[in-house]
Amino acid sequence: MILALIALLSAQGVPAEAIESQPRSDSVMVADSLPRAESASRDSLPLAQVVKDSRTIVVKGRRRAVASTGQSQRSLEGAELVTRRGGSLGESLQDVPGVTLLRTGSVVKPVVGGLHSQRLVVIQDGVRIEGQSWGAEHAPETDPFQAERLTVVLGGASVRYGAGAMGGAIVAMPAPFPRSAGWNGDALVTAASNGPVLGTAARVAGMLESVPGLAVRAQGSFRHGGDRSSPVTVLPNTALEEAGAMAGLGWHRDAWGVEISHSIFHSRQGLLATSHIGNLTDLRTALERGEPPDSSSWEWDVGRPSQQVDHGLTRLHLRAGLPLGVSAELTAGWQTDRRQEWEMHRPIDAGLAALDAPSLDYELRTSSGDLLFAAGREERLRVQWGGSGLFQENEYSGRAFVPNYRAQGSGVFLMGSRGNALWGADAGLRWDVHSLDVWRRKNGEILHWDGNWSALSASAGARLNPWQDAWTFRSALSTGWRPPAAVELWADGLHHGAASIEKGDSTLGAERSLTAQVGADGCIGPVTVQASLWWTRVEGYIGLVPVQPAVLTVRGAFPAFRYRATTADLRGLDAGLVWHVAPWLEPELRGGWMATKDANGDPLPFSPPIRVVAKLWWIPQGAWTKGRVRLSPRLDWQARSEAFPGDYAAPPAQVFLWGMELVAEPGGKGGAWTIAVTGQNLSNETWRDPTDRLR
Repeated sequence: MILALIALLSAQGVPAEAIESQPRSDSVMVADSLPRAESASRDSLPLAQVVKDSRTIVVKGRRRAVASTGQSQRSLEGAELVTRRGGSLGESLQDVPGVTLLRTGSVVKPVVGGLHSQRLVVIQDGVRIEGQSWGAEHAPETDPFQAERLTVVLGGASVRYGAGAMGGAIVAMPAPFPRSAGWNGDALVTAASNGPVLGTAARVAGMLESVPGLAVRAQGSFRHGGDRSSPVTVLPNTALEEAGAMAGLGWHRDAWGVEISHSIFHSRQGLLATSHIGNLTDLRTALERGEPPDSSSWEWDVGRPSQQVDHGLTRLHLRAGLPLGVSAELTAGWQTDRRQEWEMHRPIDAGLAALDAPSLDYELRTSSGDLLFAAGREERLRVQWGGSGLFQENEYSGRAFVPNYRAQGSGVFLMGSRGNALWGADAGLRWDVHSLDVWRRKNGEILHWDGNWSALSASAGARLNPWQDAWTFRSALSTGWRPPAAVELWADGLHHGAASIEKGDSTLGAERSLTAQVGADGCIGPVTVQASLWWTRVEGYIGLVPVQPAVLTVRGAFPAFRYRATTADLRGLDAGLVWHVAPWLEPELRGGWMATKDANGDPLPFSPPIRVVAKLWWIPQGAWTKGRVRLSPRLDWQARSEAFPGDYAAPPAQVFLWGMELVAEPGGKGGAWTIAVTGQNLSNETWRDPTDRLR
C-alpha cells in the first residue's frame, strides 16, 4: 500500500507575458491536439465543459510545436502535474495515455509505443539527455521537479530530434523566464508512506529592475526514502536519495534573446539485495518459490549493492530575428554523466575495502548543438530547416562492463507545414551520420573497433478539424533509425543494476523503423474522447533475451542474457474518456493495449501488459466549497502477459489494484495551494510487473 501527499504553494504576481507564452492546462486528458481548449487557463472548469466552450476562449502568444501535425501528443502541467509529483520522471507520466513503464526493481522509466531507452528521446530545456547509452536498467538522469510542463510525443520523431527518436520524445520544459517586473515562485512538499519517501522542491524567478530585460530563475529539490516494502516483506536495500538544482539567466528584447543555465542532478539508488544470490541452488529455489528467502530488516540509508548517477548540464540558448522574416535559434549543451555501481560484498583485502571504490565507474561527456531556422506562416507555408551535431566520450575505471568509446554524430533536416483552422499538413526529411570508436583491453592488448552508419528519416502528417474544433483527426507516417549502442555491442559481465550477466554482440547493425498512427480527439456531447492507434515495425530490433542456464561467478549466481537482433512488430491502442455527467460527477476511463511479435512469432521480452484505469470523480458543489475539490476511487487492472520462451520466470497473473485520489485547490489571498493525496494498492495485493527482470 502506498499513500502519497503532495502540497504546492505558489506565490502570486506571475507576469502576464509569461502566462501568454506558456498557456496552461490542468488535465492529463487534454492534448495539444485540442487546438483552442488546450491553450486556455481553465482550472475551474470541468474538462468536457472546457472543450465545448473552447471557441469562446482567446489566448495571445505562441508556442513552438514539439510534434508533427499528424502526431498525437499529451501534456501534463498545472494541478494535474502537481498531483504526479514525488516520484521519478516515469512515475510522473504513468497515467498519461500512451505511456507505460519499464521497471527494474525500484528503478522506473517511461515507455512510449513499446519503445524505451535509446529509442525514446528525453529533452530537458531543449537539450537531449544522453545518459541512456549505458543500458535500460536506470531511469533518465533528469530532475522531474524542474519541469513546469511535460509533453509526450507519441510515435516516431526522428526528423525533428534525430537518430534514436523512433518511439517518440518526452519534452520537459521548466518555467519560462519572466518578461516583466516582479517575482514569482512556488514550493512543493511530498511524502509517501511506502519507504517512507520525503521530498521537497522550491523555485523562484524574477526580473532585475536594474537591467531591462534581464531575468533570473533558480530551483532546488531533494528526495530521500528508506527501504520499500511489498505487502508481505521488506524489500531490502531499496532506499534512495536524490537532489537537484538549477540556476539561469535570461535576457530578452523583442525578437532577440539569450539564456544560459546550469543544472545538476544526483541520484543514489539501492539495488535489491536479495537479487544477488550466492549459489545456483539458492537461485533455482528462489525462482521456483517466486521470491528469495526473507532475512531482511528495514533501513533508512542506501547500502550495498547500489548505483549512483551524477548529471550536470550547461545550456546556452540564443534567439535572433533575421531579415526577410527568418528567425534563428541556437541551443548548445554540455553535459557530464557519471555512473558508479557498488557490488554486494566489499573486497576481502582490508585496504581495498576501506577505499570503498565502485566496481563500475563510468563518465560520459557530451557536447551537442542544434541550429533551427524558420520562415513563413503556417496559413501559407512555414518552413523549418537546420542541423545538429554531437561529440561524446565515455571512459571507465574499475571493471570494464562497457569499454571506452568515442561517438560522433551530425544531421541536417528540412520540414514544411501548411494549414488553417480546418486542416493542416506537414512533411520532413532528415539525413544523419554516426560513428563509433571503441577501445577495449584483451589479453593485455588494446584493441580498436570502429563502426559508421548513416540513414535518411522521413515523416508526413495531416490534421483535420471538420466541425469547428469539436473534433480533431490526425494521421502520420514516419521512418526512423538508430545505430547500435556500445553497451549492445560490447557489454560483457555482471550488470549490478539488473542483477544479471549480459553479453553484447559486435556484429549488430543499425535499427530501422516504420511507424503509422492515427488519432482522434474531441467530444460527443458531454463526453470527451482521446484515442490513438499505432503500428511500428523495426528491422534489426536489438533486445536482451534470456540465455539458459544461469551463470555462477565469484560474485554469485545470476540469470544470463544476451543482446540479439530480430524483426519486431508492435501494435497498440491507447484511449481515454471523461464523461461530464453533472457538475459534481465525472467518470473517467483510460487504457492501453499492445501486442508485440518477433521474427519467430514470439512476444518481445518484458513487453507491457494490457492496462485499464477507471475513476469516478466527485466534485463537491456549494458555497461551503472554496476553490476546487476532486475526489475519486480508482481501479487499476493489469492483464497477464504472454510468456517469452526461455524466460526465467513465468508472467505474473492479472491483478486488480484499488486506490483513491484527492485533489484540493482552495483559494487564498496572496497565494494558491494545491493539496493532493493518492492511495495505491489499498487492498495490499501482492503483484509483480511483467516488465521487471527482478520480478
